[in-house]
Amino acid sequence: MLKPKIKQKIKAVMALTLGISLLCALFVTLNPLEKWNLKLSNHLYDRNEPSDKILIIGIDENSIAPDAMGRWGNWDRAYYADLIQDLEQKGAKAIGFDLFFTEKTEGISTKTFQEILQKNPTLKEYTEITGGYFNAVHPSDQKLADTFEKYDNIYVAENFLLSKEKFEIKEIPLLSVFQNKVKTSSVIFYHDSDEVVRRVPSKIIETSQSKELKSFSIQLAETFKKGSDAFVASHVGFDNQLLINYAAPPYSFKMVSFVDAYNGYLKPEDVKDKIVLIGVITERIQDHLITPTSPDRPMPGVEVHANAIQTLLEGKFLQEQSGFSQILTILFGALALTAAVLVLGMWPGLAAAALAILGYHLSASFFFDRGLILNLVYPPLAFFVAYLASTLYRYTTESRQQTQLRTAFGKYVNKDLVEKIIENPEMLKLGGETRTVTVFFSDIANSTNISEKLTPEQWVAQVNDYFEAMTAVVLRNGGNLNKFEGDAIMAFWGAPLDQPEHAVLAAKTALECRAALAPLNARWAQEGKPQLDFRVGLSTGEVIAGNVGSKERFDYTIMGDIVNLGSRLESANKEYGTHVMVSDQTLAALGGAFEVRKLDLLRVKGKDHAVEVYELLVPKGQLTPTQVTFIAEYHQGLELYRKGQFAEALAAFDRLLQSIPNDGPLQTYKARCKMLQETPPIGLWEGIWTMDHK
Repeated sequence: MLKPKIKQKIKAVMALTLGISLLCALFVTLNPLEKWNLKLSNHLYDRNEPSDKILIIGIDENSIAPDAMGRWGNWDRAYYADLIQDLEQKGAKAIGFDLFFTEKTEGISTKTFQEILQKNPTLKEYTEITGGYFNAVHPSDQKLADTFEKYDNIYVAENFLLSKEKFEIKEIPLLSVFQNKVKTSSVIFYHDSDEVVRRVPSKIIETSQSKELKSFSIQLAETFKKGSDAFVASHVGFDNQLLINYAAPPYSFKMVSFVDAYNGYLKPEDVKDKIVLIGVITERIQDHLITPTSPDRPMPGVEVHANAIQTLLEGKFLQEQSGFSQILTILFGALALTAAVLVLGMWPGLAAAALAILGYHLSASFFFDRGLILNLVYPPLAFFVAYLASTLYRYTTESRQQTQLRTAFGKYVNKDLVEKIIENPEMLKLGGETRTVTVFFSDIANSTNISEKLTPEQWVAQVNDYFEAMTAVVLRNGGNLNKFEGDAIMAFWGAPLDQPEHAVLAAKTALECRAALAPLNARWAQEGKPQLDFRVGLSTGEVIAGNVGSKERFDYTIMGDIVNLGSRLESANKEYGTHVMVSDQTLAALGGAFEVRKLDLLRVKGKDHAVEVYELLVPKGQLTPTQVTFIAEYHQGLELYRKGQFAEALAAFDRLLQSIPNDGPLQTYKARCKMLQETPPIGLWEGIWTMDHK
């Protein structure tokens, strides 16, 4: 059987996921953020691999310069005929004119007119020549038409203008002399809602004269592929549109100036077996389009065709993510994220949401390279909404209670315990369990005498200052602050959470508390307050840990012999002039992590059996060589004492006191050896010292 809390979370996850998916499905269907998605998808077009199978002959500034070929509108169409002959001789596989031949040539060309002027410099009545009209077909038009008719690999643009407002096609037919002499193509580009060109029509467009036109780029690609159009038919997108997989940013394809090509600068290897496109590339003539690779610098229309052709030649077709795929992505993403927030929490959920959104965007490049354009708005938006919705739900249903618990216990109980209580509220029920722990007792030395010299308010303020510093150390090291009793502190490690290094944490806390006292005393000295000192007792063993009290009022605490032992060891420090005393079980649990010295075989008040006790000194390896020697000699004296050789032990302790006269244990054993010499022990001497007071 699932716990009620788990059932509630499962229901919440399912309800939130369904609601988010339905909302985002509506967005996917209506697509109100289409422009955002298109703008984000522009970053996916990051290739720079223009095909070497495509050559662009561009009408550029050099070509239309007065000292070159002159004004473009006055060009002699024989230029095109001559260029075609040159390209065909050099082995061009297909030639495409992204130019419109819709008006007949009038008068004579600028080139011819300049030749006449050169031969007749005194000619003044040139306006009569240039203003004349040919009633018959112009010889230049006829020459170009005849040239078109000679070859079957040439395609010319037929002028169809797209009306963006009504999405209608307006026909401006090809000049009659060229009709039936050359293959014509549709040069329409579809503009998306952001005015960016991403697609061309892949279907046949019918004209008003029932004439069928294929896309310019598709016809050239099919000619290059020797007439096979099967590779196009299976890779068209919505509404028979071919998405252009832009191969490069503007002006990346190999481009040759028209004037240079006309003057024969092209070598056969530059043209052979290539698709040659002829069109405008100068920005002065407005045939430039905004593309995904050129949001700031428009791309010449002829180069857009080059990108479309390369898409077809390489077979690197693109397809937009379907609405159904988007909804499925949203469904599973929302399910995972709501579960993450409700099960793991808000911060892990936030990390999961951030990773999901980042991972989705990073994966977009992966899928784009494989022909799929992911929607970059709705699924990530759904992930974010899933996080917000589940976080709001978690806050309204759970976080208020958790906040109350943290406020009530956070200052006194280790945060791990608070989190475990929040995760398992049944812990607050009465009862207990057996745990192995290390208990920590500390008490301020000589507190009665100090407090008598201060007002109650002054004493309480200073003790609170002391408690604040000590509590911070306990909680920082994962301890559970059990209680304050007067000026004493009780804490423990190892319950309710498993802490395998409970003894090490307790010992570390004792030494860090000693270190934290020094700056406190320095500040109190400046403030004219008395100096404080404290003693610590650490003991380790099994206890009963759990809630003790009534249903209305209870505490999580521990009970057992080692609790009393810890309190006794704290008091026993007074006997030896030490600060931190640990039991033999605590020493065993420390595993050699700290330096200690033996103190005594001690039988504390209320106990029948003696306990080996030690003074906790420093972490392992932090004793100086002098200290190591001192402790070794001290232990030798202690061994003499335990054997009952009191005179020899006294001599050993006296020698050590000459170097460290204020050492507490040495002073204690010197006095004890003298007493035992004067009043020898009765019966068998075991080296055990019995304390008859706390």
